[in-house]
Formats: sequence, C-alpha cells, structure tokens
Amino acid sequence: MDGRLAPGLVHPKLQQIQANDPALTRLEISRIPTCYYPRSDAEWAEAGHSIARNTHIRVLYISTSGDHTGLPPISPENLARLCVGLNENRCIRELFISGCIYSGEVLRCLTSFFQQNVGLTTLAIEDNDDRRGLSPAAMNSIIYTLQNNIGGSLKRINLSSNVIDDAKLRRLVAALRPHSVSLEEIDVLNNCIEDTGCTYLSNLLSKEASPRFGLKRLVMPLNFIHDEGAITLATAVAHNDTTEELQLSCEEFTKATWDAFSSVLCRSGSINDTFLSNHTLKKIIDYSQDEFYEEPFPWDYDPRKHDMNAYLQINQIANKSHVAMHKILLQHPDMDMKPLFERGLELLPYVVEWFEKVKDMPTETVIDERINLEDERVVVWDVEIGTGNLYNRKLSAIFKFAKSMPLLFVPGNASSQGTKKQRIK
Repeated sequence: MDGRLAPGLVHPKLQQIQANDPALTRLEISRIPTCYYPRSDAEWAEAGHSIARNTHIRVLYISTSGDHTGLPPISPENLARLCVGLNENRCIRELFISGCIYSGEVLRCLTSFFQQNVGLTTLAIEDNDDRRGLSPAAMNSIIYTLQNNIGGSLKRINLSSNVIDDAKLRRLVAALRPHSVSLEEIDVLNNCIEDTGCTYLSNLLSKEASPRFGLKRLVMPLNFIHDEGAITLATAVAHNDTTEELQLSCEEFTKATWDAFSSVLCRSGSINDTFLSNHTLKKIIDYSQDEFYEEPFPWDYDPRKHDMNAYLQINQIANKSHVAMHKILLQHPDMDMKPLFERGLELLPYVVEWFEKVKDMPTETVIDERINLEDERVVVWDVEIGTGNLYNRKLSAIFKFAKSMPLLFVPGNASSQGTKKQRIK
C-alpha cells in the first residue's frame, strides 16, 4: 500500500526521524534486529520523505546484508523511494550503502545527492549484489562524485567488494588525482586489482606524481597483488610524508617485498640518505592472517620482516627529527665524516651539537624480536634504541676530524702568540 502510515503503525525510530530529533545523528537501516528496517512500501517512502526534511542525521548506513529477522532484502524500488528523500538532504556527512542493487532511479538520485551535498566526507558503496561488479552507470556516478569534489570535503571512500579490476581502478584514480586533494583514505578491499593496478595507486602515493595529495591510509587486502605490485607501492611512498598505514594481503610476498619496504623506511648509503628516508609510515597490516593485526606480532615472527618492523616502530615516535636521529645512529654505527671535511673545522661544532641533541632526547623504545634457538620460541622485549655508547661515538667523530686535519687541532699558533706578547712587554 502507498498511503500515509497510520499513527499507531509508525516505528519509534521513524518517529524520531519525522520529529527531527537532535539526539538522532546516526541512522542504520538494516535487517539486523537492533537496527531500523521499514516493513512496507509506504514506510520506505515515508522514511525517504522524513530523511529529506531531517537536519540532524549526520551518518546514514543502508544495508541489505544479513538476514536475522526473516525480512526480504531491500528491493531496487524501495531503495529508490528512500533515495528520493536522500536527494533532498543537505546535512548527511557520511553515507554507507552496502549490498544493494542500483537501479537507474537510484543512481539518478545518488548522483544528484553527491552534486548537492558539498559537505559529504565519507562515501562507501560496498558489497555490490551483482557478481559482475558495479555497473557502468554506477561507476559513472562515483566518478562524477570524485570529479566534482572541488570543495575538498570528501575524506574517505570505500569501494570494497565491488569486483573492481585494473581498468576500473585506472578510471577511478584518473578522477581522483586532479580533484580529491582532501582524500585521506581509500578502501578497495576484496576486489580484482592486480600488480598493474598498484601502478595506478602509486600515483596517489607518490609526492612526485601527486604533490597535493595527502592520502593517509590505503586499504587493499584480498586482491591479486604479488611482489611486483607491493614493490611499486614501496617505491611510491619513498618520499611520502602523509601516508601512515597500508593494509595488504601478504601471503604471496617474498623477502624482496620486505627488503623494498625496509630500504624505503631506512635508506642505507650516506647519512643524508638515511635522513631522507620515510619517517611517516607507521603500519603495514597483514590481512591474510587469521587475526587482523599490525606488525610486528611476536607469535608470527618472520626474520625477513625484522628490519622493517623495527623501522615501523621507530616511525611511531611523534617527533620526526628524533626518528631521523635514531635511524642514523642505528644505520651508521661508525659515521662517515669525510663529506664534511671539505669545509675544514667549520662543521665540527654542528656535529658536536648534534650529539648533544641526541643525548637530550627522551628515551624511546622499540620492540626487538629475537629467536630463541633452543626452544624455538619468540622472545620479545623492549630495548633502548640509538643512544648506546653515545659519548664514545661523539669522540670518534671528533677524532676523525682531528686525524684528517691535524694541523688545525695542534695549538701551533699558541707559542707565536706568546712571543708577540713578550715583545710587547
């Protein structure tokens, strides 16, 4: 039936929506028993009309997933009835739609909503019901949204479980790069992205390719990525100072991947190379394990990841100057002073001052992992990093200056100055 609902049949949650209750800032429409779910075509339409007039709902979650109540899934017609009202709402900031079928009318309403709602910060269209993935029309609607994010409000986009392949990903990235500079998180979990797709995503991570892009979190487990794609991502974050977290499925990766990330997190070579390492990336989360965890994890000790895990832990330190100092001390136990000798003793005071700054740093700890070969258990303990034998290392640096330019250290002018003073007398 399509008439107005009788007062006695109005669900309490719908009454809250109709009354524009300030306490209702998050609305979940789902078949889970604790959530609201309209029971008739008329209730779906009324819910849409009420959402259109509501000014307090900030988060709207629409899902047909689960079947805990025996209710039918959301039909395209009822989703359209809801979206007609959604199209008129200007206050919703986070929109989640999961497991639905997107008819032409739904996509028309969503595209209009995206165009009008300039304050939208989160867009999640996930778990598409069609096994072929998002339709071309649905893709066009999403791309239109990304291209028109001129105001820079969109911060998070979730397109997980939508059968997105490399070709579709290429279109999405092309739409993102010029416009969505505000975007902080991309979630493309459980799609069909391969190593070539990592090349497209690397353009969002690379400061050379997208200097204005500030992506903080990339979520892409359960795709078809191997060493080639992972190394492409590692190379892309080499000079990235915004991305803090990568989520990947790591079971296909070999030591080559972990070495690539290690070399990005703490570059060897010169002290300046180490200083220019990535000091921002804090987490590489392996989604392929039974539990969702962040590295390192003691009962999943992997010697191939040891260096990378240590550098990720160091990157947790908030003061990035301290991060660089710790890495320099770890990577260069016998510091090469030769590049500084060209300027004589001019730079020696700065070297001494640098060691004094290290001495004054607060004590930091990093998880260190070791294998106990006797019983094959993993032993984990906190160890102080970087500052060991600091006094001796400072003396060693001064000695290298003295050894390189001894005449500048010998007080040869002292006797001549004394002679001049005697003559004055």
